[in-house]
Amino acid sequence: MKHTLKQCGYLLFWVLFLGLASAVMAQTMDFEQSVSGSRSLDGGFTDGNNQTDRYSLPVVRTSRMNINYLVNMPVHMISQVELWYGQGWQGTWQLYDFDTDKTSPIEFKTPSEGIYRFLVVVVDQMGRKSCLGSQQSDVQMLGIPDSVPSQQVVFIDYTPPKLYLQNRPVLVERYDKSLPRELRIRWSGFDAHLEKNPVRLHFQTQVNGPWEVLSLSQPPTGEYVWELPPEMSSSIRIKVELTDQAGHKEIKYTDWVYVGGNDAGSQTPPVTSIENKKSSMPLEQVSIPPKSAGPPQQSQFVFKDSSEPAVKTVSPAENYYQRGVLHSQRAEWDRAIAAFRKALEEDNAYMPARLKLGKSLYRMNQFDEAQEQFSLYLKDQPDNLPALYDLALTYAAMNQYELTRKTVEQLIRKDPYNGQAWLLHGDASAQLGLKEEAIKSWEKATQSDLSFIVRAAQERLESLQP
Repeated sequence: MKHTLKQCGYLLFWVLFLGLASAVMAQTMDFEQSVSGSRSLDGGFTDGNNQTDRYSLPVVRTSRMNINYLVNMPVHMISQVELWYGQGWQGTWQLYDFDTDKTSPIEFKTPSEGIYRFLVVVVDQMGRKSCLGSQQSDVQMLGIPDSVPSQQVVFIDYTPPKLYLQNRPVLVERYDKSLPRELRIRWSGFDAHLEKNPVRLHFQTQVNGPWEVLSLSQPPTGEYVWELPPEMSSSIRIKVELTDQAGHKEIKYTDWVYVGGNDAGSQTPPVTSIENKKSSMPLEQVSIPPKSAGPPQQSQFVFKDSSEPAVKTVSPAENYYQRGVLHSQRAEWDRAIAAFRKALEEDNAYMPARLKLGKSLYRMNQFDEAQEQFSLYLKDQPDNLPALYDLALTYAAMNQYELTRKTVEQLIRKDPYNGQAWLLHGDASAQLGLKEEAIKSWEKATQSDLSFIVRAAQERLESLQP
């Protein structure tokens, strides 16, 4: 015991004198390839072990980098220089490599994306490690304790996001001309590191004209229903931007869509029909009936000579519902939620408001209550497939992947050709480690008639190839 105490005391003095405890004086990250616009993110990254910490992390946009270090002791006293790394905020340290020439820098090639901790460790000729200081015992320690702090934490993301866009938005005119026309824009974005609402929408009314903001906060995959202003009379093009947490961006543009009026200055031909595989009716012959207080109907088109009345009395519940829809189109989710709740207070059986309330709660990440609203809605409307899909998405957001699979399977039994459902089923299976089932589901998704679903499923399958 005395010998041990003497050795520790000697080590502590030697450490203080020569600076072994802080032998790595400085450490910076150099990137093998040029990185433009490198930025830090504040509080954007947490893991399962430390959900409350908020750090400002450097963002690295390459898979290979040089790690520079500075040692304040002579090279002849160094046995070796080691590079250790850890994934996530905390956990096990792993030895990556030795710097054979004991001279900065040392190269690191990341095995995957995510949060990484780095530690450059100098070992002297007696086998003592710079990161342990006076805490070392006589027995040489092979590993690094998990409690040893990192010298640098970074977020590594070198993969740009993928964005798929429906090239031609769907233009819809309602049966009741007092209600606004709608332009429906659909997209699907994929990346391992996305914010909650990473999609921005802009529109343009003239070729080479300015872009105007439509929405600055939309989910990675979704549909935006734009209630067109009554006075709008032009051709329109939509720009969709998807940005991941590392700042990678992908931008897609729709085709020009003619929304009515005398647009003589347009440099693109007007669109004369709705994009609808089951109908080739001209746009001017197509309309949608006014919303009713009954159960939500699937999108359907009727002729103008329908017996539906042109004007319909709006109930208080429907009035609040329409307000909620307007707020949701503006991404004013708090106001939308309040309006849909008011509609249900007026009429608890008004199911469209309950469905929209669930969707709005989902957008606000209030998943528990969203799941409750979708479940109540499905008790009344058990065959509503979009609601089943919304419930499955909510379970996925709650990391309840087994319930996600079961809910999607209910949907698939009713609609076995739903590619989007098969894609989600594959994702949930993959999260549960059911690789073979995930592959089968993604293969089913490749048979979808929606090109962006097909491409997404193919990318997932390709990612599994060695």
